[in-house]
Amino acid sequence: MNFDISHLLEHWDYQPGQVVVRKFTGKDGVPKIQLRVDLGLLQMNAEGRPDGKRPLFKRRKPAEVGQRMMQVPGKLRGMAGSC
Repeated sequence: MNFDISHLLEHWDYQPGQVVVRKFTGKDGVPKIQLRVDLGLLQMNAEGRPDGKRPLFKRRKPAEVGQRMMQVPGKLRGMAGSC
């Protein structure tokens, strides 16, 4: 396996002061984003967390969040707004 990415950088110049990005679909079928930076190239998945992990809590609709907040004892519910 060849890890050298020089061929990618040769045809994609770094432009100081500008955000240079491209989006493509990887070999795995997942959308990716590449960001050209002064010292090379950053690549990440276009969706999800950068570390690839899933949060402990699932996504909820705003109405569900409101219902869950109503279940929190009064003292704690008041503290949430003061953060």
